[in-house]
Amino acid sequence: ILSCSGVLLAQNTVYVTFDYNTPAVVADYGGNFANVANYKKGVSIPRNSWFNKFPSFINPVGECLTGWVIKGTSNVVDNFTTISGDVTLQAQWDEAKINEYFGNTTGLQISGSTVVGYNGSSADVVIPQYVVKNNQIKEVTTISARAFENNSTITSISIPNTITSIGSAAFLHCFNLNKVYITDIATWCNITFDDSYSNPLYHTNENYVVAAVDLYVNNEKVVDLVIPDGVTKIKKYAFMDSLIKSVTIPDSVEIIDEDAFDCYYLTIVNISPNSKLKQIKSRALNSQINDLYIPSQVIEIESQAFGNHDRSTVIIDSPVIANSLVDYESADRLLVYLTGSAKIYIKTGLDVSKSHYLTSHFTKQDASDKAGYDVYLKN
Repeated sequence: ILSCSGVLLAQNTVYVTFDYNTPAVVADYGGNFANVANYKKGVSIPRNSWFNKFPSFINPVGECLTGWVIKGTSNVVDNFTTISGDVTLQAQWDEAKINEYFGNTTGLQISGSTVVGYNGSSADVVIPQYVVKNNQIKEVTTISARAFENNSTITSISIPNTITSIGSAAFLHCFNLNKVYITDIATWCNITFDDSYSNPLYHTNENYVVAAVDLYVNNEKVVDLVIPDGVTKIKKYAFMDSLIKSVTIPDSVEIIDEDAFDCYYLTIVNISPNSKLKQIKSRALNSQINDLYIPSQVIEIESQAFGNHDRSTVIIDSPVIANSLVDYESADRLLVYLTGSAKIYIKTGLDVSKSHYLTSHFTKQDASDKAGYDVYLKN
């Protein structure tokens, strides 16, 4: 018998007892303990550390705890479930989840929560979400610096959504690596990569030429990437050198960090007028994007944010950017690398009095072919 407790609501503690010999789990919210209030109809069962973070427990026959149902029904209990009184929950156990969560760690050298090396013979490496150490389950959160450096065996790597940081040169000179598998794009956007070689999407072949690596999300190859809503920052190197051809940035993203989309094959970036995007860092979108759109809340575009690639259209809604194209250095971010017939669209009414590079190298046209915008053509 194993008991645990965790904070459910303010001033209240929930007690859960697991019997490993049966699938029954009883959670009594009826006030049998002095410090547990009687819950009223309509109270939500909130998320907490033991309730939704799986696998919280493994039973003696090697099954993972994967979820809960109300006893005697098939009704799943989660963060959005309401209760109407005392309730008995039944644990759901799944043998198959052992492989998903714990994988085959043969050859992986794991210290605490960190992958520090690999000396196995398999070409397909699966980093587990969890490891068991001294009968305790530990979440695998880190890949250390140089963990897979110079490994010529690996052709694919599966990285779980528990990983939060990858150290310098972790995948340096993994010449045969060509596939990266992940399960959650939002989590991937938030990984801290120490440098470009921390990211398995970026590496060179034996001739030290940048090599192509395919990205798979839930076993589906990604060409047109959609960043999920709710992501606020896409961190450094997140998709550097990936083979994506288009990306859709949700309105929630405020920062695209350095080299996040330093991608040769990327040609389309979809950003809506409602975007909260504020900062586009150096080489953040260093790719062959023909049409650039700068939404209204952008206040900073760093040098070489879009690289040295020709483009044919630039649309600017941001008042800050529209009036900051002062000289070559500032205009380099948007206006220098343009085709001869390129058009610059500035939202009508925005002040461009300080944008001397714009007004000296481009001429405002008497009529615009885009409603609500002034159009400028190269002199």
